[in-house]
Amino acid sequence: MLKQINSYRKDTLVYEIDHAITNNDLLRIKNAIVNKEKKHKHVNLFIKINTSNPIINRYIQKFKIDLNELNILNKVVYLTNKPQRKASSIIDSFFTSFSEKHFDLQDANNAWKWVESDS
Repeated sequence: MLKQINSYRKDTLVYEIDHAITNNDLLRIKNAIVNKEKKHKHVNLFIKINTSNPIINRYIQKFKIDLNELNILNKVVYLTNKPQRKASSIIDSFFTSFSEKHFDLQDANNAWKWVESDS
């Protein structure tokens, strides 16, 4: 299930994923990014993943290809408790036009600091 959460940053969309995600959910996020881009030069995406379902990884990999084509994303945060996702992100970030970083669920404050930083 996908749930949008209000963000204190006007240029950042925040979503939470529990259990599963569908192609329609990903399309919802993509459309929200396109709409947000009308008001902001770049858009950040903050995704909290509350599941260990391995299918989520496949959906996110496919979704990143779609997002890369938009060329409007600045930073993408994955907040998760699964360290294996962190290793794959380092390699994948070489092939995306946006910066992405994984943080542990308990490290949300540092994730927000990274979004706010210039790096």
